[in-house]
Parts: sequence; C-alpha cells; structure tokens
Amino acid sequence: DNGPTEVVEIVLDRVIPFGETTTFTFDDGVVTNTVSYTYVSLGACCLDESPCEQLEESVCVSRGGAFLPFGSCEPARGCCLDDDVCINRDPVCCALAGGSPTAASTFCDGDSDGDGLDAACGDNCPDDPFNTEEGRCVDNFVPIPAVSEWGLLILALLLLVCAKLYAIRQRRAYG
Repeated sequence: DNGPTEVVEIVLDRVIPFGETTTFTFDDGVVTNTVSYTYVSLGACCLDESPCEQLEESVCVSRGGAFLPFGSCEPARGCCLDDDVCINRDPVCCALAGGSPTAASTFCDGDSDGDGLDAACGDNCPDDPFNTEEGRCVDNFVPIPAVSEWGLLILALLLLVCAKLYAIRQRRAYG
C-alpha cells in the first residue's frame, strides 16, 4: 500500500507537442511530488480482420495496422469490398480497405440464398437465388418450363401425323 491517493486535475496553459516530456511539481506544504508526463498520441488503428481499436501509433504500426492520428473508432457496420465480400468494420477502416460502408446499424448477414451476394451489399432478393438483377424480386419464384402456342400447334400436328401413320399400318397389317 502506497498510502492515500489524491486525484489532481492538471490544467495546461499550452499544448504539449507530441513526444515532449513535461514535468509537473505539486507542493501541498508537506510533500513535494514531481511527475513527468510524455504526451502520447492515441488514434484509431485499423487492423486486418479485427475491429478498430484506440491505440498508440507505435503499437498500431507494430501490429501491422493503419494508424489514423486523432481518429476515433465508430461502431462497426457492414463493409462491402470489391470482391463481393462483406465484413463488419468501422466505416473509416472499411474505406481504407477499399470498401464501401453500409448504412448505420446494417450488418453483414451472409449469403442466405446461395447466389454469392450478401443482403447488406446489394443482394436485392436475399431469399431467392434466381433473382439477382436489381428490382426483379419475386418471392420464391421458380421459372416453370412452358411451351408457346406455336409449340403446342406443332405438337398437335405431329401427334395427328403419328396417329394417321399408325392407322395406315394397322389397316395394311389386317387388311
């Protein structure tokens, strides 16, 4: 135990430049304390495949991140990357990765219908793998093969010819 702890508020009369060490002396009449303080810049650190973190620049860079001085992390949301991949990231980190952030509170949900698109990144028909064109959603629509009117007419004529040939053969065989 180091004894009682006292919280002291320090009001600065100038901005301390990054990396400079400043010494503060506190004299309460009984004890004189000297404290050295080095200003360390915190900022947003965008790391691969992880959320944004508030870190010192040296720590961020040592972990392979992209440091944004004086930046702050925002809540994650969907991030649509060029290769049709959707990941949940801070919007600034998303832009640094070459992606497009989605609207706030919109998250990547995955490819629910197997068409290769995430609903957050442009799958306008998240429940239908056949409808990938914009504005063409029809719930659970599966195309049914059909024959046109001309196809039915030709089929009827073909059946009529086959029936006639069968009748002629039968007449010759028993005739």
